Amino acid sequence: MKPIRVIFFDLDDTLIFEEPMIAAAFARTCAAAAVRHGVDPAALEQSVRRIARERWYAAQGEELWGHKIGISSWEVLYGDFAVGDAPLLRWLRENARTFRQQAWASALREQGVEDEPLAHALAERFRDIVYANVTLFPETIEVLNALRSRYRLGMITNGAPDVQRGKVIAANLQDYFEAIIISGELGIGKPERGIFDHALRVMSAVPEDSLMVGNSFERDVEGALGAGMRAVWLNLLHAPPPRNDARCETIYNLRELLSLVCGSSHDESGGAWGHQR
Repeated sequence: MKPIRVIFFDLDDTLIFEEPMIAAAFARTCAAAAVRHGVDPAALEQSVRRIARERWYAAQGEELWGHKIGISSWEVLYGDFAVGDAPLLRWLRENARTFRQQAWASALREQGVEDEPLAHALAERFRDIVYANVTLFPETIEVLNALRSRYRLGMITNGAPDVQRGKVIAANLQDYFEAIIISGELGIGKPERGIFDHALRVMSAVPEDSLMVGNSFERDVEGALGAGMRAVWLNLLHAPPPRNDARCETIYNLRELLSLVCGSSHDESGGAWGHQR
């Protein structure tokens, strides 16, 4: 095998610890409603999550275009969607503000509260909290610092352009990557081969010496392998692999990537796949 020259990273739940960040934003937002009206914040969170999810899937129609490029229902509750010409992004740009206010108003209503001004305040509070609390894994910066002098680094992430770039900027990650490829900018998302081919072209890289690192076996691993790349599965849940492939390695913590590609103690000998900038 050729030594690795280019490493692409996924963003959410690979570099950014997304679910705890979102859970904290919901908890803090719902606590404000509890202070005002004495509602159960956990019940309110369950309601708004369910309502947003159901309405988001209904808004996408049968094609589920938003799901394919990786826009989650909770992202609709905080994104501006100011960038992108795809039909659903245009729809979001025009309707996201109303969507999130109505979702919060309906969730409050399920708790016996009719308070439109509060629904508006909760929608704005949730948005502010999310971007102010973007959370990296503890080892993210250590790993990126160790790799960027040895490899060319890129990012391939599913989602809406301004939402994903907003998270990258909030986490101060932008300077680590030569290119940041976002599905919403292309209209195709992982695991479709086209987004990987595009990323390779942008980085002037070839599949044989490129590696994809991500937490989703379906989107990151299968997508990269389908494009002729190698892959590292960040298996945070210690789940059994859906299948085995010699071109894929499994790690359980992002720091383990250093031993795999840089060798022990991050020396110059190279890891299982060697290294060459």
